[in-house]
Amino acid sequence: MLSLVEQEFGVVCTKIVHSFENTQGTCNTELKYTNSPESQIERSTDCDDFEGNPLQIEKIADLSNEPSFVGSRKNSLKPYSRFIDFSKLKALNKKPDEGYLDNMLYFVREEEDQFIGFFTKTKTSKRILRISSQFNVDINRTIKELTQEAMLSFPDFVCTFECMYKLSHGVFDAKFETCEDKILSPPPSFVSGELTVNIMPYKSNELLPSILEEIQILKDLYRACECDSPAWLPNSVIDCEQVKAEFPNIFKSVKVNKVDRVDGKVCGSNFSLLLSRRKLDSSEVIWNVVKGSPNKFTFRTCIEDAFEYLMDKSELIYLANHNQTQLAWRLRHLHDSTKPSGQHSYGLGIETLIEIGLHKLMNDCIYLLESIIPESSSFFENDKEIGSSLESRWETLHNLYKYVSFLACLASVASKSSLVPELRKILAQKSQKNEWKSALYEPDNIPFCMTHSFSLLVSELIVPLSQLPPDLWIMRIDAKNPVPTSIRIIYELVTKDGLEQYICHKLRMIDSYWPNMS
Repeated sequence: MLSLVEQEFGVVCTKIVHSFENTQGTCNTELKYTNSPESQIERSTDCDDFEGNPLQIEKIADLSNEPSFVGSRKNSLKPYSRFIDFSKLKALNKKPDEGYLDNMLYFVREEEDQFIGFFTKTKTSKRILRISSQFNVDINRTIKELTQEAMLSFPDFVCTFECMYKLSHGVFDAKFETCEDKILSPPPSFVSGELTVNIMPYKSNELLPSILEEIQILKDLYRACECDSPAWLPNSVIDCEQVKAEFPNIFKSVKVNKVDRVDGKVCGSNFSLLLSRRKLDSSEVIWNVVKGSPNKFTFRTCIEDAFEYLMDKSELIYLANHNQTQLAWRLRHLHDSTKPSGQHSYGLGIETLIEIGLHKLMNDCIYLLESIIPESSSFFENDKEIGSSLESRWETLHNLYKYVSFLACLASVASKSSLVPELRKILAQKSQKNEWKSALYEPDNIPFCMTHSFSLLVSELIVPLSQLPPDLWIMRIDAKNPVPTSIRIIYELVTKDGLEQYICHKLRMIDSYWPNMS
């Protein structure tokens, strides 16, 4: 609640003053308000009893309709709010011993959860803040009803709105000046908002599950390689005879399917289906059947069987020109009569397996990127040179996986006309040095996270906002006469007992004359 007050009114509250079971206490436990800045808070030392104002404090704060600090009854369990945890608060049962300090919020009543706060403005004036939260909200009210109720004595005022919607992997926030005459109404289609996506590509199984599954295998293999462990994937089992029996199917007509590039006109969120249509080259189909090799013996056995099967079937071997893996080189020279057949698999170990896995996944990512931007592969031509190290290949795969994760995320919320130019900007960005290592090892168990924000018209969203409940819906009302007043009516979507409902927070800041302050 403190950061919300600062965000909306530009004043700093140092803490919330409330009552424990037998003593007064302070509380500053809350979630930060969305988009609120970090601030350095210093405790106010001003202590006056607000004797300068001719009205009593309860009158000023509009508490006269309720018993003041008396007979407060404890409400039933309330839903959790991102702004404040009401379960940890108990209303004051008396006036604070030190009087009312500036820049604090006082929890004075549990009915409607009434807070009051006081802030010095000039030598002869203070600003008075009153906050209430309602848990039984009528969401069928009109905006006209709210403004009439809040601004009945004000001849002129300005009313604006803001809403925030939670999407599958991000948040859409928009500010607007007009909408339908009903609370929780979405912004008009011509309004531009900000779409912010937050994704953890190495943790989320929703974006690209098949690619992530293979990346996890490569991670385990790479760690085994670094440790020089004889057990590559100790929990994996491969039947070499079963793999051998699959060769006639996996190598069938591979060479016929040389064209595996999409036309750049595909757009949609079903990337798993799109990947299933990609035509693999020979090293990639071998990866698919040996990627779970638990040790070097199993891998070597499967590779030797594959070489033996392909020895007199050169028409079944197809390798892309940019495939410079060790396995590809051996397949190209499989019919070299100067080498005994057993020598073709000599020296092939875990590095070879990792290499063909990296090659396959890089091609998967480029294939998906080309479904939107046909020239995507040109961004990575320099990374396909002969002799690239495993580290440089890992870095290339990391960058590609980042971009395709953004693609999968944005394609689920934004139209192609907005997606393509934004994806081009992302492709042009350079990654931080050794960022791939942070993603590979995730030190201190901190998941690798990516964030990207950009402006987007409401009309460019794939899912109409009218079909979604806003996570936050804010109505801001400001008036100058007869008394400078600012009102914020905030509808917050919460969950209680598994059901979604709204809390309504009302914040009212009023300027008040205080002649004896000086």
